[in-house]
Amino acid sequence: MGVMAMSDYLYDQQINSDSVSSFAKINDLRALITFGCNIPLFEMGHDNPKSIMSPSSDNDFYWKNFYSPFDVLGYRIADYYTIRPEPDFEITDTKVYSGGMFTKWNIGSHTGYWNHKTIIKTIKSAVIDILPD
Repeated sequence: MGVMAMSDYLYDQQINSDSVSSFAKINDLRALITFGCNIPLFEMGHDNPKSIMSPSSDNDFYWKNFYSPFDVLGYRIADYYTIRPEPDFEITDTKVYSGGMFTKWNIGSHTGYWNHKTIIKTIKSAVIDILPD
């Protein structure tokens, strides 16, 4: 539920922006990298799901989401936020097969993201890109 909590936090800070410090709004956030995202599962009863907007003032923010087709708790989100206003940043979904031999094909795949080489490489690259020279 970490993705849901983070998305709700960012959304709430953006809606109440007049009374929130720039530190609390996370204005310098450049990337959101998620895996096993359950937002569509817990918001499926909403008629008009709303995405966060870019927290970055220079609009170079992006959201990269990893999902496994066998993970019943993790979903694609790029097409989920299609109702206006659409997000003002890029959201990409990447299919991975997380987990090991006995968990890759079932609900156990939800615990396999943490060790997936593609995800680790993506996070590493994002951190290196963000750090100052």
